[in-house]
Parts: sequence; C-alpha cells; structure tokens
Amino acid sequence: MCARLVSIVSSGIIASAFGTSDAMDACVLAGVIPNYILNVVGASFNAALIPVYLQVRKEKGPEEAGRLFSSVVAMSLGLLTLVALIMLAFAPILLPILGSGFSPAKLALTRTLFYILLPTTVLSGLITNFGAILNAHEDFAIAAIAPSVVNIVQIIYLYSVVHAWGIYGLAAMSVVGNLLQLALLTWGLKRYRIRLWQGWSGIDENLKNVLKQYLPLVAGASVMSSTALVDQAITATLGSGSVAILNYGNRLPTIITGIGVTALGTAVLPYFSKVTAARDWPGVRRLLKTYSRLIATIAISITLIIVLLSHWIIRFIYQHGHFSAADTNIVSLVQIMFILELPFYAVGILYVRMISAMQANFILTASAAINFILNIVLDFVFMRYMGVAGIALATTIVYVLSCGYLGFMLYWKLRQIEK
Repeated sequence: MCARLVSIVSSGIIASAFGTSDAMDACVLAGVIPNYILNVVGASFNAALIPVYLQVRKEKGPEEAGRLFSSVVAMSLGLLTLVALIMLAFAPILLPILGSGFSPAKLALTRTLFYILLPTTVLSGLITNFGAILNAHEDFAIAAIAPSVVNIVQIIYLYSVVHAWGIYGLAAMSVVGNLLQLALLTWGLKRYRIRLWQGWSGIDENLKNVLKQYLPLVAGASVMSSTALVDQAITATLGSGSVAILNYGNRLPTIITGIGVTALGTAVLPYFSKVTAARDWPGVRRLLKTYSRLIATIAISITLIIVLLSHWIIRFIYQHGHFSAADTNIVSLVQIMFILELPFYAVGILYVRMISAMQANFILTASAAINFILNIVLDFVFMRYMGVAGIALATTIVYVLSCGYLGFMLYWKLRQIEK
C-alpha cells in the first residue's frame, strides 16, 4: 500500500509537469515495448519457477533449490538481453506502427525515449526473479516496497532539475530507479544466504520442469500482453494526448489491483503450490470458494466507491499545472470504464494463481489467445462511439469473459484430477 501511494503522488506530479502533452504521449508509448518484453520473457518465469522451486527445496534441499534459482536467473538474463537487442534493431520499424497517428517529430521523440528506457527491460527481469524468490520464502515486504524506489527517484527529479532535462530526464530516472530497486532486492536475498550466481548448472531435470511450465506461459503472455500494444497503437490514432489520457485513466485502477488483488495473488501462489503439491483437492475447492466470495465482495464495494467519486479523485490528484479541467472530464470517464473490470480481474487473478500452482498453464495460453482476439474486435467497436473511453470499456469486457472462462476451465481440471 505504501508503494502504491507513493506511485499516486508521483503520477500526480508527472501530470502537473507534462499534462496530456505530446511529450507525455511519447513517453508512455516508448515504455510499451520494454514492458511487453518484461511481461513475456521476465515475469512468466515467476509463475513457472515458484511451484518447482518450493518442491525442489522441500524434496532435495536448499542447495539444489539454489542451483535451480541461479540457472533461471542466468537464462532470464540471457533471454532478456537477446530480446532487448532484437527490439533495439527493429525499433525503427515497430515504433512507427505503434505510433501511426504521431507526427514525425513526435515519433522521433518516442524513439529517443525508447532507447533510454530499453535497459529497464533487463533490470526489471532480474527484479521480478529476485522478488519471486523472496515471495517463495514468504518474505513479501521487501519485494512489495521496492517499486516505490523508482517513484521516489522520479519525484526528486521532478522537484529539482526537471526544467533542465524535461521528459528525457524522467525516462532516465526510471533506469536509475530500477538499478536502486535491484540493489534493494539483492540485499533482501543475501539475508537468506541465497547465492545469486552459482554458475550455469546446465539443463537438468529441475530446470526442465520449470521450462515445461514456462513455455506455455510465454506463449500466453506474448498474446495477452499484445493487447496493451494493440490498445496503445489504436489510441495513438485518436489524436494528441489520447495515449496519455488512457495511461492516466488506468493508473488508479492499476494501483488498486496492485495494493489488493496482485498482492493477494502473490501471497497465495506459494500457499496454493503447497496445497496442490499435497494433492489436497477438497482443500483446493474450499480455498477457491472462500477467497472468491471474499474478493468479489470487497472488489464490488471498491468499484462502486471509485465510480461515484471518479471525477473528484481525478481533479484532486491530477488537475494541477498543465493538467486542465477538460482533461479531468475525459480521464475520469476512462477511469470509470477501467475500474468496472476490478471484480472480474480480482477473481480471475485467483484462478490464474491456482492454475499456475497446478502446473496447468496450457489453460492460460488458450485464455490469452481468446482475450487477444476479443480485445481487438471490441476496441474497434467501442472506440467508434466512445473514443478513448471505449478502449477502456473493451478491456473491461475482455476481463469479464476471461474470468468466466478461467473459472470454468479450473473446475473442469479439478474434476479431471479427482477422477
């Protein structure tokens, strides 16, 4: 919660400094590809690693688990570096496609900011790996507070030398913040005497088990994360400021999911992994029912509050400096469209974590493919009538349908196992 509150403060200060300007549009779009690489290559390792890591640690001991972790870090570092270099080479082709509605000058700015932000791909990949192992040891505090380091660095910059370096400095501070965040997580791992680098142990049976789960997750994440690329590319055609508006409108819903939903999903994955490793399927059903009801009740309550107070919230956080009253009106509507997804996203995350713990990640791959197609169709349908807000509404409908699909498939998988 502390980390997300710092993020809100940072977001408000950024809005005051840059508003919905072309510079902010360019900065948001420049970060789309690094985030995509991270979600596909880096973050997928977590869901694949934790269940196997805990099983190896329990059955073969900490030393063997440490070797597995070192191998995963080495592989993650190599893959992220390779993909980042490939994206660096193809940036002149990809960025004009994503920013098809941008002017030549705006596109040139986007390309420069992309080059500045690209190192965060590798850094964030290592951050997710280190945080995953801390979570596996049920030490959640350091991994949870670490992202605030990036926001604190940005706030210091915005209150000091922003007029000298402008949007370029904001992008550079993201890189600096990620370096400091990685240092904090490294310190956290050393408290558990976990060796970060033991050399490459080869593709042994343990790593094969991780890769067996990882490859379907990568396939699913590559499709699912592509929805963000599609959303940004379509939004870029809607005129100046549209990309920034979509980003601002989604900031608070993202923060809320980070405070509650993602935190809960992170916390339950190791526990779910232990329950499934013990093959306590009646216990799994009880956990799902209990958490689903609790999460849905809380999420619906939060959603209603945000819908009612959306305009006031946006005005309070953002309407300063270069962020106008007209910006507040459209961003508050976008925020409402996004926050409607919360109950379905929350319950869906619970299903995703249980599916990962059961090592049935092929279900997630199929879900991602369905969501990707739906998102493209719904984006084009709703943006014709509601502009940027229509793209947000399309995302919400995708999560509604995805939650239903994941729930159905999860209980189908449980029935298959129990037979």
